[in-house]
Amino acid sequence: MEVNSGTGAYVIGLSDVPVLDKKMSVNCNVSAIPGKWIVEGAVLSAGKAAAWMNEQFFPESKGDFKEFSKVLEESCPGANGVIASTSFSGKGTPRWNPSVRAGFMGIGFENNKGDLVRALLEGIAAELSECVKEVERVVGGNQKSILAAGGMTGNPVYCQILSDMFQKEVKKPKEMEATGLGAWISAQKTLGNVDNYQEGYERYAENGEDLCYEPDPDTEILYQNTNKLRNYYEAFYESYEKKEAEL
Repeated sequence: MEVNSGTGAYVIGLSDVPVLDKKMSVNCNVSAIPGKWIVEGAVLSAGKAAAWMNEQFFPESKGDFKEFSKVLEESCPGANGVIASTSFSGKGTPRWNPSVRAGFMGIGFENNKGDLVRALLEGIAAELSECVKEVERVVGGNQKSILAAGGMTGNPVYCQILSDMFQKEVKKPKEMEATGLGAWISAQKTLGNVDNYQEGYERYAENGEDLCYEPDPDTEILYQNTNKLRNYYEAFYESYEKKEAEL
């Protein structure tokens, strides 16, 4: 299973057969590997949300995330009570609601930019945690380790947040751009330079070892409580949108 955090973020599991989910919480698509299928849970706003916050808070950064990362490291797990619902473009897995929007709760005078930045990343990770559970439900099994890829994994704090939120080991390969790597492996297989996709991956992976992030058990209860409040906000907003549409 892989988590790819780019503009949006996706949890991807592999299946030998097409999967029809009666709950309609995940997508099923043809894999680049012939005879395989991918089951995908989606978070619609991830890197794009981080870029938006970086632009709003640090307009002089011109796309550089150094200040963003600096204030992030000054906050602590739980973001000093700030909770973010990160559905800037609507809610994806598992409820799929385009009307839901993002929001921040629990902000007090004691909070700063770092708390809001961390709350945003924790909110993205919380949505991905929902995706992990849904993909595991559909594909079967309980993954002990998850691969992480995509541009956002260049930030080690974000990778640790993923591990803490999932309560699973998160492995980040040396090559963050899984999409480009997959295209390269497919090309090598098509050209006959490798016999199979696994060989292509192993040949490339020899260039560097995975970075491993282990979950901190002390954050489990903390994240469970904040996720309950995050879900309360989303339910409230869905109800608000429904009433507004009836007026």
